[in-house]
Amino acid sequence: MNENYNNYKQHTNVGFRIISIFALLLSGYMFVTYFYSFGNATFFETVSKIPSGDMVPLDESYYKETVKYPVRDFIYGAVFLILFIWALISTIGRSVKSLSVCLVSLIISCVAVFFINEILTFA
Repeated sequence: MNENYNNYKQHTNVGFRIISIFALLLSGYMFVTYFYSFGNATFFETVSKIPSGDMVPLDESYYKETVKYPVRDFIYGAVFLILFIWALISTIGRSVKSLSVCLVSLIISCVAVFFINEILTFA
């Protein structure tokens, strides 16, 4: 039994594939979401400076809440873009250790972003 255990070779890489797919999907979703939010906020901030027909600035309208945190969204998007690139390079290079560290960093970043958003929302 000991001889068979020492000569065991893994023929499939299911665990690596699951970790890489999860890391790529999560980081990709997060960076696209935050850059989209940043783009919307930046667009509405630009549009809010244009006077409307009633000479009432648009930032007093429906879009005022959208322009609240564009810099924060850009920073979050940049962090998740870096993690996405890291996960992509680790997946291409088949580096399990690097991908595992990337996944742990990604999960910690998601939790940190959640708590920061909750603190800023209720502050």
